[in-house]
Amino acid sequence: MNRSRIIAVLVVSIGIIAALATDIVPSAAATDRPWKAEAALKRLSAVSGGTMTLEWSPETGTPSRIEGKLSSKTKHSPAWIAIGFMNKYRALYGIRDVQRELRIEGVERHADGHNVYLRHMLFRTPVREDRLTVALDKDGVVREVAGTFYPGLETKLNRIGMHSAYSERDAIRVALRHASGELANEPAAERYYLASRKGTPLVYIVTLPLRDPDRTQICVVHSMTGRIIDQQTTAR
Repeated sequence: MNRSRIIAVLVVSIGIIAALATDIVPSAAATDRPWKAEAALKRLSAVSGGTMTLEWSPETGTPSRIEGKLSSKTKHSPAWIAIGFMNKYRALYGIRDVQRELRIEGVERHADGHNVYLRHMLFRTPVREDRLTVALDKDGVVREVAGTFYPGLETKLNRIGMHSAYSERDAIRVALRHASGELANEPAAERYYLASRKGTPLVYIVTLPLRDPDRTQICVVHSMTGRIIDQQTTAR
């Protein structure tokens, strides 16, 4: 084989390899994902030994579900494992500081291992829609990470937290005026950011437990205008 044919074969081979690599992990240019996220994805794929499957959320641009053998065995606590995993692969979710942006909401033990629930925090306030569940098996191996996470919210708010013009009591009074029945227990209100709404507003989620029939009315009260911007009722 002459030199020109050898060079041609090499060029074709390199092209095939590059195409295969692109099919396995799409390039940042093709997906519009930051290169740090692509690097984290490649590392995670290698750790999984080819077992990883992944679903992306078109709305948030972050993974909605990752499954596979995503870590090694360990005897550390479930919370320690979950936070460590998220810190290692934080670029996938656009997280800069795991300790500041994630809060452990609970750890649930089940027959196959544990679920660790992580809430997205923005300026020390929870984000209503954003929660991730990290599922571990009995050996402490991360098997799944699923949920919703909106990245870059601090940037959207120019890195300045919002302040409420209305208090929790004000929000409860507003909600009570729209109660669709008699209260069964005391109402409650908690502040959240709404990531799915334009402007990422700071709101109160007011819970009204109602009777006859037993049901729960949820009112979303804007913390700046004092108006109800959404509400729903579910059976208890």
